[in-house]
Amino acid sequence: MMKHEFDSLVGITTNPECYDRIEFVYMNSDKFNTKHEIAEFYKLHDMNGIEKIYKELLESEERKQVIRSDEFKSFINDLAVFADGYVNEIKTHLVDMAFTTFQDKTVVTLLHQYAVRIEKEQKDLIGNMLWNIEHPESKTDLNNSCLTNAASYKTVLADLLVTDWWHEQCRKEGK
Repeated sequence: MMKHEFDSLVGITTNPECYDRIEFVYMNSDKFNTKHEIAEFYKLHDMNGIEKIYKELLESEERKQVIRSDEFKSFINDLAVFADGYVNEIKTHLVDMAFTTFQDKTVVTLLHQYAVRIEKEQKDLIGNMLWNIEHPESKTDLNNSCLTNAASYKTVLADLLVTDWWHEQCRKEGK
């Protein structure tokens, strides 16, 4: 759609900068199938309505770019490691809050450290089990994770990401 077409449909001459945003919204939003629909929307909501949709579209595109990033994919991997063992409702909550959680770099770092430590503990456990099988006369402690200490990270992360939300859910359901 050309600027003069839009101006004719709404009955005013739009500012070129405003028209650029109107055109962006028209081309990128699935709310409008025809130029008449966006003209009617503009008549009802003026530039305030256009600006709202424009900002939503930009935020959506920024969100998609973040989600596609390697850093976010790594974060999701770490979040999945943390979520393992929780009930579905908590996992769903973690998914719902993932984008917001990703903005908190302290939590992102804690999640990564937890994932690294839990992986190390699993490797150590496998090694200790093999050792005990090969050397039945000298048993190695299978719970020796004092150096990696992933459980402490899980406790802190649970407090930051789950505990308050879970208690609130329980209160709402009267449990």
